[in-house]
Amino acid sequence: MIRIGIIIPANNAGIEYDLYNMPHNNMSFHFTRMRSTGGCEPKNINQFKNDLKSAFKMLEWSDLIVYGRTYGTHKNIDLIFDVLKNPIIPEISVKNFLNDNNYRSLFIGTPYIYERAQKEADYFSEYNVTGFFYMNRVYGIDISNINNDEIISMLRENSDKIEDSDAIYIACTALSTSNILNYIRDEFNRPVISENSAILYGIERSLDIDINIPGI
Repeated sequence: MIRIGIIIPANNAGIEYDLYNMPHNNMSFHFTRMRSTGGCEPKNINQFKNDLKSAFKMLEWSDLIVYGRTYGTHKNIDLIFDVLKNPIIPEISVKNFLNDNNYRSLFIGTPYIYERAQKEADYFSEYNVTGFFYMNRVYGIDISNINNDEIISMLRENSDKIEDSDAIYIACTALSTSNILNYIRDEFNRPVISENSAILYGIERSLDIDINIPGI
């Protein structure tokens, strides 16, 4: 049995459902939570480091550690890698997926407000971001309550931008999409990777195993 330790924010109510709803033969997921925080980057670096250490201490027996949130990853990635001993970072796994398949353009779907969605697009600026949507949600539980039909509707509204992309990326580990990834792939005729399915891609890549990841 492969044991995957996953660190998530306290108000994330989507990631656990998604991961258990996707293929995970001979694999178990073990979650612990960090305090919920506002913004994208920690203001108190020492507190952030201590929170990371506490979370890691509860999962250090795991075969792999996943840092299942975006918070801190854009400007404090070195600290996260150091404390968590080279964890899987979903956004980095998305980039690995794009690079491994030579995809150079993508459309991004997010549940965030416009400014936060723009930061997500900026993070992927090394690729041609053909567009992005945002759903004006701020709080984790509100994001986790988003209906799958609403996500598909937002994608359809942006079908012209999707046509110019090699792949679709749906951001945020609190946004549950496991039930619709294959549907999105088939309707828009291109691979789709979510921040949660990217965790499986990271596991597959790290352990050199095959996982039937939906959407790709």
